[in-house]
Amino acid sequence: MTSYIIRRLGQIVLVLFIVSILIFSLLQLAPGDPATVLAGPGTSVEELQAIREDLGLNKPIHMQYVTFVKKLFNGTLKSYAYKQPVISIIAERFPATLELGLFAIILATIVSIPAGIISAIWQDTTADYTVTTVALLGISTPVFWTALMLMLLLSIQLDALPVSGRGATLWGFSIFTLDGLRHIVIPMIALSSVQMAMNTRLTRSSMLEVLREDYITTARSKGLKENVVILGHAFRNAVLPVMTNIGMMVGTMVAGAVLTETTTAWPGLGRLMISSINRRDFAVIFALTLLISFGYVVSYLIVDILYAYADPRITYD
Repeated sequence: MTSYIIRRLGQIVLVLFIVSILIFSLLQLAPGDPATVLAGPGTSVEELQAIREDLGLNKPIHMQYVTFVKKLFNGTLKSYAYKQPVISIIAERFPATLELGLFAIILATIVSIPAGIISAIWQDTTADYTVTTVALLGISTPVFWTALMLMLLLSIQLDALPVSGRGATLWGFSIFTLDGLRHIVIPMIALSSVQMAMNTRLTRSSMLEVLREDYITTARSKGLKENVVILGHAFRNAVLPVMTNIGMMVGTMVAGAVLTETTTAWPGLGRLMISSINRRDFAVIFALTLLISFGYVVSYLIVDILYAYADPRITYD
């Protein structure tokens, strides 16, 4: 296992290197000039040239890439718009996205897995039809529309929750205050809605496949209790694809947070990404995209390690 983890860590470095090149290349091909956006309309050619020299945009592309990577890892890469180190800007917004994404994953997991199991056990019943219908609606509904409808219902119509914003924080997190908890409900439900629906359908299909196996029939013929058969035998063998989907949620939640945070005015990395794109702030976009990529590859590594504990037949030696 140790040698496998070391190999995977080496692969992560290689993947991030390739991703960094692709990101930087796409930024260079994207329309819009950061210097023009920063300077505003009516700026003279001399002033634009001075801004480009200050930002290093007049250097060859390969030198700009090396400068970006070098400054990013030594903490001196500065945002074009904020004139602050990118790391400090991300660190300021990261707790908001972390708690939103974490609680959205927890909500999606604790709702979708029992719903999928119930739907599989009671196949072709009213409960099954209800779960699958709700899951289909969840997959088909964009997160921003879900957020808007929740804001309309819970905030405007019922006046039960705040419309937008993050609320009060303690130690950098809003979950430790009542006001913060009230603010996180709507974006948390909206962000988790699609993943909740997808994980429900995946759990159902995986459980249905396992419940048809001969060893499940054998376990029941031995007189084992139904909950032991379902949870101890069926679900344990059906959990691997569910674990994979949960691991994918880590990166997907950050990507989905772009829409959710923008809609609900949640001051996290997703909203920072949108504002940076509008301002052509290549430094922040470059760092954020690398961070999202890092979250993806690390989550996949964790899932692979958990595979070996969930199924003893899987080995990486």
